[in-house]
Amino acid sequence: MARAIQNRLNDPPTAIEKGFLFETWLLTELIRMRDYYGKEHTFSFWRKRNQEIDIIISGGHGPILALECKSGKTDIAGSTVKSFRSAFPRTPLVVASLNDRNPRKSGDTDILPWHRVLEMYRKL
Repeated sequence: MARAIQNRLNDPPTAIEKGFLFETWLLTELIRMRDYYGKEHTFSFWRKRNQEIDIIISGGHGPILALECKSGKTDIAGSTVKSFRSAFPRTPLVVASLNDRNPRKSGDTDILPWHRVLEMYRKL
């Protein structure tokens, strides 16, 4: 909406805008799927000082999946992973990538193309 008001719809988004747009779109898709499939999930985020995980999906007994959205560089800071793991040792952490075409791993974190993340959520 802001880009439309600024008459910038034909301009490519900046890197910061692209990240925000991707994160917003993915969360909206997850909410749409939750509602469509009648899932009892809630969505939040996790932050500790300057470390953040974009989307935490929780069920009745706490977090069941954590998603970090990446529209450019797909590596997640090791300090963020370590801090998140200390808070939620059993919650899977996945990077949802806008650019990756194939799944891969970075340490113990899965990096998946965005459409695979949506498939994963549908199966929860």
